[in-house]
Amino acid sequence: MIVDSLAQWQKYASLSPRWPAAFELLARANLDLADGRYEIDGHDCYALVQSYKTRPLAQAKFEVHRQYTDIQFIVEIGRAHV
Repeated sequence: MIVDSLAQWQKYASLSPRWPAAFELLARANLDLADGRYEIDGHDCYALVQSYKTRPLAQAKFEVHRQYTDIQFIVEIGRAHV
């Protein structure tokens, strides 16, 4: 897992031939996109925009993919309700 800022994406561009297009979309996107699927390179590279409340860290689990690689980008962090 890599945790970094979007400004550093070029460090990781060589890890996959599809990553530059995905990072470029994030870098130039309005980031106010409606939830849904956005094609970048057909079925080979696409963005899934999703809005949801995350679980508390203590309940979170890592996920594993055998076929795909995720680039996860958090657009907004809400305030926790106590």
